[in-house]
Amino acid sequence: SPPLKPLIGHTLAFGKGIAEGIKENRPFQFMRQWFDQYGPIVHLDMLVIGKAVLLGDPDLVKYVTRNDPARFTKGTSYDMIKRGWLDDSLVVSEGEVWRQKRSVYNRAFKLGAIRSYAPVFEEIAKSTADQWQIAHERGENVDAVKAFEQVAFEAIGRAGFGVAGLGAHDNKYADAFANYTSVLNWENNGLARLMPPVARRVSAWRGRGYLETMQAESRRIVEQSIEAASTSATDRVDEAAAKSHRNLVALMREASAEEGYPEADADHLAREANLFLFAGHDTTSATMAWAWAMLGAHPEVQQRAFEEVAAVPPEALLSELSDPRSLPYLGAVVRETLRLYPPATMVLRNSKYEEELLGYRIPAGVNYIPAIWAIHRDPNVFEAADAFRPERWHDASGERLKRMQDHWMPFMIGARGCIGQQFSLMEMRVVLATLLRRFRAELVSEPKTVQRMLTLPADISLRVSPR
Repeated sequence: SPPLKPLIGHTLAFGKGIAEGIKENRPFQFMRQWFDQYGPIVHLDMLVIGKAVLLGDPDLVKYVTRNDPARFTKGTSYDMIKRGWLDDSLVVSEGEVWRQKRSVYNRAFKLGAIRSYAPVFEEIAKSTADQWQIAHERGENVDAVKAFEQVAFEAIGRAGFGVAGLGAHDNKYADAFANYTSVLNWENNGLARLMPPVARRVSAWRGRGYLETMQAESRRIVEQSIEAASTSATDRVDEAAAKSHRNLVALMREASAEEGYPEADADHLAREANLFLFAGHDTTSATMAWAWAMLGAHPEVQQRAFEEVAAVPPEALLSELSDPRSLPYLGAVVRETLRLYPPATMVLRNSKYEEELLGYRIPAGVNYIPAIWAIHRDPNVFEAADAFRPERWHDASGERLKRMQDHWMPFMIGARGCIGQQFSLMEMRVVLATLLRRFRAELVSEPKTVQRMLTLPADISLRVSPR
């Protein structure tokens, strides 16, 4: 492992590595260097998180994530996101409570349900295209980060809750969410991270008003969604049409009833609604912004993706996009973007037991950190690992493709992998394809990476023109 400093262990080396790497949009390159120097297990001792092992091999990650979830838990790593916001939601649950919730989510997030949201995503993308047209006519550039934040908010609002307007500039719920996450980002970075008790109290004071607004708005939206579902069940004659456009809140209520669990009340569903935003907004919006940055910087990739999309008759496009196996080059663009710029660059797990990995005995209570960003950039697996090359996914096959797939985990893997993976991928495919058909884009800025609770983009400016 890297040399230890008295009292602070590896804390300074870790922070310095991120600070230096972020200048080149490679915030965790230092981890890649550690794995090359010390091997796939790097022992760390840091302030705040304590003793930990950094995992740089997918087989080690599989051991941790595909083992019994009761053996490897999330520990205290998610405590900061409870606080009346995500309490008792899927992401912070453990044991039998988690199993029940996961079962309900699995039913609500079936691929058939996800496919039914494709027209919703297309409608949102067309509205975004109209905004891009206005920007073009005014001679203005498009702020891709802001544009796709609005897209992701609106998609969650319509598909998640059955309400429109979450992506509007003045939406109270979305504004409170953005402001509250900014408070948590402050707590999770810099000097604040070194003073947890003080930072926690300051965050509670700064975020109280935002949290109260989120609680009130999420409950109002959920109650509105429940009432609309009840009215629809009474008024609709075409039951098949009704079922094909149900939002995730409605599907979760039905799944709970079918599983024999107590009916989820509005307060519980409101916390799950907050989870939809927390887990599904920044991750999806960041990936779409990075994808357009890459398309704008690589016109040959953009043209190839456009030609694949344009070859599909307009009336058949949604059907094609609803099949994850279709439009393989567009899929490769999304996959390569997520390889280079995974929003969740690492996660934490904690074992209750002593473990043995590669001959190392690791005591109980140690944190395990799958280093997703560094695994994605392993030069022994990905040729020119820092380069944007969608064709590596499109043209590869056999053992080479399998090895790359094993090293690709932006949604994490195992029993606690991201339940919304297919929702996110469907949204990205539909939005990218819809905009590609109407616009070409040129990157006219120098994108930056910012490290918050997630690793996010900044300063992505596009000059767009109609095709």
